[in-house]
Amino acid sequence: MAELLGYHWLFLLFAAPCVGSFLGVVAVRLPEGRSALRGRSACPHCGTRLGLLDLVPILGWGLARGRCRHCGAGIAWSYPAIELAALAVAAWSLAVLPGWLAWAGCALGWSLIVLAVIDARHLLLPDALTLPLVPAGLAVAWWVDPAKLPGHALGAVASYFWALPFVLRRIGRKLRGKPGRPFDGRPSERPAPKVIPSEKIKG
Repeated sequence: MAELLGYHWLFLLFAAPCVGSFLGVVAVRLPEGRSALRGRSACPHCGTRLGLLDLVPILGWGLARGRCRHCGAGIAWSYPAIELAALAVAAWSLAVLPGWLAWAGCALGWSLIVLAVIDARHLLLPDALTLPLVPAGLAVAWWVDPAKLPGHALGAVASYFWALPFVLRRIGRKLRGKPGRPFDGRPSERPAPKVIPSEKIKG
């Protein structure tokens, strides 16, 4: 068993492109409100479901020359780019982190990849991806050094209060159906009233 665990790095490197392929699906479906676990992948142009060869990370895109095998439409280069990025994260984590911490580093790096893609496309950081990072990070911090957990927890609380105005703004937008801005001591950003020339008033 210990010998098998010694080759965990090999499994991590092979799994990384597959994880990257899944991250590409999440980056497309999550902002649209669709499940990333249900429904097979299909060509976004003709709707044909992808075969097993098409789903092979990196290699499938290369063999198809970046085009759908059925309709010939171009397939975004972002898919293999995300898969390669996931592989790069795994290689870097294995190079700088020992043992199981490499897996924790990969989990964080992979999360940041999909967040960066969604943010670049939609200017959005979904709570479904960001909020779990808080308890996950605290769990890893506790496992590495329990004595430092209070400091990490204090940092998490401080970041929450820093983000509180943004949270209140989102709540105001949902309740009022339009953008809202919490009071922060600054004057309102309402446009200045239009001044009517006296000549028009007299006329």
